Amino acid sequence: MKKFKIKFPKIDKFFATKKDVRVLTLINDNMYIYENKEIFKEEIHFLKGIVTSSISFKDTINISFKLSKALSEEELLIEAEKYVYNQNILDLAKEYQIIYNFQQYDDFYYVDAFAIEIDKLQNLEKKYLKTFKYIDFISFAPFSFSEFYSITKTTPLVDIFIYFNKDDAYVVGFKGGKFVFIRALDKLSILEKELNKSAEEIIELLKVKGVDKNKYDDDYTYEIVDTFFSKFFMKVNNVINYSINFFKLDKVNRIFFYAPFDINNLIENYKDFWNLSNIEFRKYNLLTDYDPFEYSVAIYNAFHYEEENLNFSIFKRPPPLFKRESGKLILLIFILSTFVGLDALYKEYKISNIEKQKLLIELQASNYKNKLEKIKQDIKMYDEKIKEAKKELSELSKQIDEIYEKIEKLYKIYNTPIFTNEYAKIVSLLRKYNLKIYEFKKINNKFSVVILSSQAVYDNIPMFLSDLKKEGFNNVRVNLIENNSTAYRTKVMFDE
Repeated sequence: MKKFKIKFPKIDKFFATKKDVRVLTLINDNMYIYENKEIFKEEIHFLKGIVTSSISFKDTINISFKLSKALSEEELLIEAEKYVYNQNILDLAKEYQIIYNFQQYDDFYYVDAFAIEIDKLQNLEKKYLKTFKYIDFISFAPFSFSEFYSITKTTPLVDIFIYFNKDDAYVVGFKGGKFVFIRALDKLSILEKELNKSAEEIIELLKVKGVDKNKYDDDYTYEIVDTFFSKFFMKVNNVINYSINFFKLDKVNRIFFYAPFDINNLIENYKDFWNLSNIEFRKYNLLTDYDPFEYSVAIYNAFHYEEENLNFSIFKRPPPLFKRESGKLILLIFILSTFVGLDALYKEYKISNIEKQKLLIELQASNYKNKLEKIKQDIKMYDEKIKEAKKELSELSKQIDEIYEKIEKLYKIYNTPIFTNEYAKIVSLLRKYNLKIYEFKKINNKFSVVILSSQAVYDNIPMFLSDLKKEGFNNVRVNLIENNSTAYRTKVMFDE
């Protein structure tokens, strides 16, 4: 198995803030392993640890919008979901996994929703799922630029990071280390089309000649390349000017340009252009032998994998047994069984001792006739105690029978598919919000409910979905099937 060496930057203070765990970040055909405050890279193979990956900007649908400042935290998520599904941007016949980023301003919340089709997500991750049964965390790759400050110990300012690869290009802005905006840029495919060359040929051209006119034999090719990057950076400039006004930024301090391949003379050629705006322009680089962007993703995943609001994964491992409903039921049965058994043994022990005392008294009576009356009284007294104890034992036996009856019912519930109990919760929530069940289906370990709602109570559906999450239904997906002038039918799907 091929391994790669690394000159690891000294960021012990950064790593010391997190508990020592092994985090695997899967990128292309390799995995970055964070362990013992170090990162190293290997080809993908099975290894125990927290399994993570990431998705690119090009694989998501970005929906940006404003919401009222008056909304509470719970209402904010509900209204964001309503907006996303009511704007006819998403195909309601498909299922999506969505994460939200909220920014608070004086008069409004600015929301970025990043959605990915479930089918596309499964297709992207299937090569990893052949090796790993679960993927605990899937990050949004552009967010990983935020780790630049922790790795390099650079003071966060208003910074722009440009990502340029053969199939994806975007500009992402951060203020004080926090994400502010992201916009798509022109991709390499434009040069492929204009020069009638493959992506590999274009990359080789940029490595060798780039934007250095002296390297070109013909002016035509140079003009196309030069025009492409001139328009490219003009669009970046337009995005910056718009963002400064809209997001109330004082100015942009620095621009970091990342590409997984070198572009000859690019940084040198455009430094002066950005200096005119008093913006420092330089290459995105880190003190590592690995690709700096992949390295950033690996560190970002190692320190954010527990944050569910940043997680695209639908392949998470189930919780430990003691946290599941079935595990709690087993624990309850064990406690009840133990209690009943110990109580019965104690009663049996008491009766046995009383019987022994009675026998002793009877023997003493034959030997001490002069104390016969006293002994008879004692015998009578103990007889009454025995009767009381037997009566208690009889009542206890009934209690034991009743407890075992309850245990048997609990056992039957335990052996009944969990969705039956969960269905009762769902029905209760449906009644709470005046929603009606139109259809119920179950296939294997998945089931779905089609909800019928009038227009008057349609807005209750997001609140119903929010309550479902509070009740522990994490893997819930929604499709609007159809609506007419009087009613809506909404399909809610549950995965175990």
